[in-house]
Amino acid sequence: MGVPGEQLEPLRAAIRRRPRSLCVPFRTYPLGGDLHVVSGELWDDIPEGRKAEIGARTAAVIADVIQGRPVPRRGIDWGTWGIL
Repeated sequence: MGVPGEQLEPLRAAIRRRPRSLCVPFRTYPLGGDLHVVSGELWDDIPEGRKAEIGARTAAVIADVIQGRPVPRRGIDWGTWGIL
């Protein structure tokens, strides 16, 4: 999250090296200062119970957005390098 423009492509290149070395199909794309990494194959490997938890959290966030409640951002923040 919040990757400075001049750091976006070097970060994207570094992230791409690891899945490629494992022959895992994936896609990266920047969106609004954030870098998203998506892999259907890795998603398929997640246990079903964990997927259900992720789905429930996603549904709760969507409900919060619809109701106008604040939604905390999740991910690795560039400014603090902490997990939010």
